[in-house]
Amino acid sequence: RQVQYFYVPVLSGDRLFVAEIGGSGSKTWCLNKSNGDVAWSYENGGHSYRLLAHDDKLLHATAGSGPCFGESTIHLHCLKQGSGEKVWSIEVNQYHFRAIVAGGLLLWGARGALNAYDPTNGELKAHLPISDGTAITSGPVVAGVKIIIADDRGIIRAAAPTAKGPL
Repeated sequence: RQVQYFYVPVLSGDRLFVAEIGGSGSKTWCLNKSNGDVAWSYENGGHSYRLLAHDDKLLHATAGSGPCFGESTIHLHCLKQGSGEKVWSIEVNQYHFRAIVAGGLLLWGARGALNAYDPTNGELKAHLPISDGTAITSGPVVAGVKIIIADDRGIIRAAAPTAKGPL
């Protein structure tokens, strides 16, 4: 039997959610927190990043291997916590790492940007670019009306809603 590796699990109500990581990772799991029984699993297509449980949804990004090294296909997934049924799944062109829901938007730190999505359907609402070759690896977090992000080069940024758009 092959050993699978997981990110830190996410607890929501009586459910524990985990997603497989690494080259052979391909599933997201929902377990009963009291006895560990599998409630459902979802074929997500690849290495998963940190999960986010919000309301009755489970959100996360996955990277599936492409034909050549570095040619991954990235998907953002939104599943129903109770059943694992797909609410939406979109293909994106950036690796996405950590997400939060704030101000009615799904804010997702990515390679090269902070992206804001509609959490109900995955539609991109705003895109705040950062330096090429960097990734938002810490945050986003909300502090008052500002969104704080930090990249993998140690630069901390603050974004705020504007009259012209969400960020």
